[in-house]
Amino acid sequence: MTCSPTRDVLIAFVNLDCKDEGVLESIDSICARVGVELSDTEEEPAEPHWSELDPPTDEATGTKVLRYTWRTGFYVLSIVDAVGEWLAEALGITTPRYQYVINELINMQDEAREEKKAEEEAIAEARRIEAEAAKDLEDAGGTDASSSEGIEAQLEVVESGVYELETDISDALSGGHSASTDA
Repeated sequence: MTCSPTRDVLIAFVNLDCKDEGVLESIDSICARVGVELSDTEEEPAEPHWSELDPPTDEATGTKVLRYTWRTGFYVLSIVDAVGEWLAEALGITTPRYQYVINELINMQDEAREEKKAEEEAIAEARRIEAEAAKDLEDAGGTDASSSEGIEAQLEVVESGVYELETDISDALSGGHSASTDA
């Protein structure tokens, strides 16, 4: 039996972020090794069952009974199937045995993404502070070149900015809980 799920269904099942084309290539290569063919679109629906077609006017009584019995059985089976799916979901039978591991992995990935974003923001902030300090030093040097007090004041500003940046980075990496206290 050949299983041919669509790529979108597989991606939704695996819960992947597919903005990266490499993820799709990985899915394709894995499926090729396993022997599963992926289709890009949904397959055409099959023809309706003969019991669902309009009956001819001169249909025999036995065929009519068979047709209506078949339809009734199909609809009863559909209802029982829907109720069974609902019960399985309500009782938790459909959840994977190790769902907590999957949830923890997803949480770890989200936290890693947030930490990376916070680190990038901290680096951007450090560059901004460095650029401001460099500009302030140039301005101080250009207006009062003989004053070492102005340069020392600017260095203190830069050092305090670096200290604040280091504190922000350590807070971001420790999840917002800083081990050090502010001076």
